[in-house]
Amino acid sequence: MIECDSSLWPAVLAALVNNATQLGMGRYQPLSILTEDQAAELLSKSKTFDYIMGKPIKLTFRDNGIHDVFLYDRDAGEGECARIVDGVKRLRT
Repeated sequence: MIECDSSLWPAVLAALVNNATQLGMGRYQPLSILTEDQAAELLSKSKTFDYIMGKPIKLTFRDNGIHDVFLYDRDAGEGECARIVDGVKRLRT
């Protein structure tokens, strides 16, 4: 788990999605950027994500933290989730 205040979740989710690579059939989806507003809308509907825009996210946002980080890192690279979250925290605090 990575600690992350829930007020940062939309920015973090957008950054994670925009950093991820489309895999499998997701490669056939058009490339696009997830905005913070779109991320906030997604978070208002669910806190657990498998794929977004054809990109494997595999994370759960709860209890001021981001859970199942190893699944994101499996596809994006070891330590990528923490690196992205830390970057958002530095920009926002």
